[in-house]
Amino acid sequence: MTYSHFWTSVPGWFNHVRTFNLILDMIPNNFVFAEIGTFMGRGLSYFTVESLLRMKSGEIYAIDTFQGSEEHLNENSPHFIPALKEDVNFLLKEYKKHTSDIREYITTIQNESTVAAKSFRDEYFDAIYLDGAHDYKSVLEDLESWYPKLKQDKILLFGDDWGWDTVRQAVEDFVKDKDQLKIFITEPNEYLITNLELG
Repeated sequence: MTYSHFWTSVPGWFNHVRTFNLILDMIPNNFVFAEIGTFMGRGLSYFTVESLLRMKSGEIYAIDTFQGSEEHLNENSPHFIPALKEDVNFLLKEYKKHTSDIREYITTIQNESTVAAKSFRDEYFDAIYLDGAHDYKSVLEDLESWYPKLKQDKILLFGDDWGWDTVRQAVEDFVKDKDQLKIFITEPNEYLITNLELG
């Protein structure tokens, strides 16, 4: 089957193609990848199709409650989703609809991210993308839960919304006592935590 990109037709905020391409350049064939916070599947669709176009195969996990975050449920938020008030399964239905053509390549786990992390052994993943709830506590908990799940010889833990004070502070606090880790800003709003030197 021939695939072509369709991610721009999926609702959401993902537009970090350069960072995803960088990660795809760095991970091996037969990779293991997880996206924490999938929303309707926009970023995941890009990653999955791009990996297929590159003829890279691997395990791809989508992990989300599909219940929305605080900003999606708050009527005063610019990210408020009225449909979630009427149908708690709205996001899950939209995600399934938008990813139907690539679902055979994705394992979807509907759960809290920190709970889902416990179902994987340590050093299982080649790369993990964090895009869950953006409050300080949630970001820090995601970092602490998922960091041990990465292969420690090549840490690739990345995320978006570096411009959010809560995200930036959580990431900086997480790495401050880990001398082997560095933070790189790969795009204006994207960060990468790694133990590698990037040129």
